[in-house]
Amino acid sequence: MVLSVVILQSIYLIYTHIICKMSSNNTTKKRKVDSDEVDESGISLAAVLAEMQEMKSKLSRMGEMQNELNGMKSGLSRMDYMQITIDNQQSHIDSLERKCNILEDKCNSLQRSVEILSKESKWEYSAPSIPGSHWTGLGFNEEYIEYMDELVNNIRNASTRMRKGECTEDIDLGEESLGGVAGTILQHDKVLLPHWKEFTTALQLSHGIDLNLTIQNVQLTISVTDLLIPAVKGKLKSLFLDNNDLFQVGNYWGILFVVKCIEINRPMKELYLANNQIGNMSYAATLLEAIISHPSIEYVRLENCFDGGEINGYNILRTLLASDKRFKVIDFDRNNIQTNGDTAIPNYIASNPQLRTLRLSWNKLNDNDARLIAMALKQNTNLIYLHLNDNDMTDSGYRALSKAVYDPTSLNTVYDCNHTCQIEVDGDRISEDIPLSCNNAGSGYTNPKTKRSTKIHYILSLRHKEGSNVQHLNTEFDEDKDGDNDTSLTLKIVPKVFEAVYNHSNAPRPTSVDHTLGHSMSITYEILRGWKMPELHDTRSRR
Repeated sequence: MVLSVVILQSIYLIYTHIICKMSSNNTTKKRKVDSDEVDESGISLAAVLAEMQEMKSKLSRMGEMQNELNGMKSGLSRMDYMQITIDNQQSHIDSLERKCNILEDKCNSLQRSVEILSKESKWEYSAPSIPGSHWTGLGFNEEYIEYMDELVNNIRNASTRMRKGECTEDIDLGEESLGGVAGTILQHDKVLLPHWKEFTTALQLSHGIDLNLTIQNVQLTISVTDLLIPAVKGKLKSLFLDNNDLFQVGNYWGILFVVKCIEINRPMKELYLANNQIGNMSYAATLLEAIISHPSIEYVRLENCFDGGEINGYNILRTLLASDKRFKVIDFDRNNIQTNGDTAIPNYIASNPQLRTLRLSWNKLNDNDARLIAMALKQNTNLIYLHLNDNDMTDSGYRALSKAVYDPTSLNTVYDCNHTCQIEVDGDRISEDIPLSCNNAGSGYTNPKTKRSTKIHYILSLRHKEGSNVQHLNTEFDEDKDGDNDTSLTLKIVPKVFEAVYNHSNAPRPTSVDHTLGHSMSITYEILRGWKMPELHDTRSRR
């Protein structure tokens, strides 16, 4: 391209020179010198013709170069097509590779199962019972012993069911944490190992299951995790670990256990870690990398995992939000999150990702965060649940969130509200500012268009009771405030307004919605009596 420009410049100079000389030949006296015609400057006609011939030669060369350039463009287009084909083939190869890896995991699991069965003639639960005196001798109270007995019984029952080939999709071991707060942890003891071995062996022999495994308030040591890893390979649909004393400083095997469970379960959809404090940045980075790179995980719960030590819980959340991974649920409750003015959370919400639930309760989000989140929600149509309980918000922040769902300032502000997300904060701090009919959380239906219609109908009905619809419409659609005196411009929206009144007033809605909403005919009649009717009549008279 640069060469072409140079050539064009040269041609232009030559052409200019020729024109000048030819013009000179027409106005100056010609004379003969050695049989050649020359002008007063001494330039011969032969020289001019030679220059013109050279110009033609350069023009011809330019045409050849243009053809070469077109050929190169055609070649690039073919290369782009080949690249697209290669990318499609690579995607197909990656898909086949994932399927092969899953099949390989199943084959390895079957092989281990065969090895186990070949050593058994007839199975029976062989782990010995643990007398209460064992725990009493260690100084534990009756409540602790009761929880421990329940854990052992659950392990025995789950192992027996799996050995009998009964369908087992959900296995819960340990006492559930109440309100998300960690309970009393059952400490590991060597007398528990025979029971863990029975459980993991039975799990190893189970096939064709998508397991939801939950272990809460039970200490998991390396001796237990080493048994669990081969047993859960290729079987986990979700893993929920709560208060397991996994990530104490120096216990790098705890992170390796969780990461390994993620890696060897490619179809896994959900990872829940709660009340397992990660106090080391390298541990957190390893975990995040495993989550983000996993092909299937969509539900991530990291509750009360980054509330101390050298880790900033907000930085972990920001890294997760900045990834290209599509999540459906993100739970970062109780992680000491404070943004200090950063906008990663509202920016993520405003980008309208596929996320359905975002939990950020028991953190340190303030009123400024609430206002930014409220603005972002007006750009979001996918988020259904937003939990913001027990943050550092005041009435100012709560009002901003309320207006994100229902802003009665005008019909336009109501229209532009979020009609999808149910916001949960302390008590009724939001719902008390929003009529029941206009609350996304209490409306009883999930269609955003229906929610929007109900809100607009509610506004029209409320104004109708006061007889103020005309007044509000004059204010909201007053052309004079913009300096436009063309009445016809505003009159064009009159049919649209009546159409909106009818559509929003007659939109289908569940029986739970307040029946005191005004009838469409009554609202329409009120508007017909006063809004723009004189102008409309006057306009028709002039036609």
